[in-house]
Amino acid sequence: MPHDEDPAAGPPDAVSRPEPSVLDESTLVPAANLVHPAPNTFTHRVVADQPYWYRSGPAGRKADGLLLAGHRVVVLVTGIEVDGVAGCRVVDEQGLYVGVRAAGVQPLHLGGSSSPPVA
Repeated sequence: MPHDEDPAAGPPDAVSRPEPSVLDESTLVPAANLVHPAPNTFTHRVVADQPYWYRSGPAGRKADGLLLAGHRVVVLVTGIEVDGVAGCRVVDEQGLYVGVRAAGVQPLHLGGSSSPPVA
């Protein structure tokens, strides 16, 4: 073995793996915010990146995540307040059930009919 190689490194074709770790419980999606099976037909799309919240709360509260623009969703609940403004609850194609600002979603137009606007 050449003197410049580290014997602890293992053979040259070995794969280096990171130390395993357990994620904090706050990284889990609450069971109440998952819909099974996830929808396969959608009513709306996200028009711009939208913060989402698992539960209702006061305005200015940190969002739980972000739905990206173009994401397709099903609007299930309207007429609620989300982050101090008009909001709705949606389910995405992964089954994630969250609250978003109503202005951030737009109806899809399928087969000549349109979904009702979110109010």
